[in-house]
Amino acid sequence: MKLATVYCVEPLYYASSIAVFKLLRLIGKTTISKSDSVDLSIKAILYETGYAQSQWVADKMVTTTIDNGLPATVCKMGFVLCDHAKELATRMIS
Repeated sequence: MKLATVYCVEPLYYASSIAVFKLLRLIGKTTISKSDSVDLSIKAILYETGYAQSQWVADKMVTTTIDNGLPATVCKMGFVLCDHAKELATRMIS
């Protein structure tokens, strides 16, 4: 994110997931909206996997950067599935 502001401001495109919101039902929330902050899940994230916890940190870093004025687009995907790791790598390279 710092690199995006070294010479000139470049927009950040960030691909995320909804993993940080998975356990929100523990605090009584049953729906997620586009404007929901990752801060909603701070209590539930303690009971999540390492993936969701690291995703929370990354999402928080991006939202802080956006709050500080960097233009960014965040895409939160629900589920990303692939049959084989090799197939995924091939698609990413092509």
